[in-house]
Amino acid sequence: MPEARGVPIPAPVDAQTSSRMGELTRRILSTAVLLPLFVWILLGTPAWAFTVMIVGVGMLANWEFTRMFERAGVPVLRDAGLIWGGLVTLAFARADRAGAAFALVVIGQDLSPGAVTGFDDLVTVHRVPDDPVNAAALERAGIPPVAYYLLRPDGYIGLAGTRFDAAVVSRYLRDRIGLTPPTSRS
Repeated sequence: MPEARGVPIPAPVDAQTSSRMGELTRRILSTAVLLPLFVWILLGTPAWAFTVMIVGVGMLANWEFTRMFERAGVPVLRDAGLIWGGLVTLAFARADRAGAAFALVVIGQDLSPGAVTGFDDLVTVHRVPDDPVNAAALERAGIPPVAYYLLRPDGYIGLAGTRFDAAVVSRYLRDRIGLTPPTSRS
């Protein structure tokens, strides 16, 4: 009986070989179909479609992974693996940032819609109202009762201040990050 690092493998794992030309043809055809689909999902659909695609690809990979174990005779819980694998992948998606690259947290200040002129599709605004519950929580955390924070896509604070000024945020996005408002992009 064959072994892998001292663990017996109960079934042969030799794969059936197919012709090299057949494999090449299959790969070319799948690329010709899947690559345009991927580009369309990436560029032409809402952000949630990309998340669905990533979770779907992750689940397909998990399905193939469990199939390899089954072929080797190792018992697996395929359905549980697919469900948990999909949920773990989905856990990395952040619904609060779907479609936006930056998050603007404004604390204790009123904010008009379209506050970050020209960058509305790149910035998701989260307003923390000035009320007693929030005031107590902010004080416990040592956060000023009036402030704003611009969170970058990597989760770090890119810009912070007391009174929110849309011009300062727009200038930061334009000059420091190198973004241009979507209306002026060519």
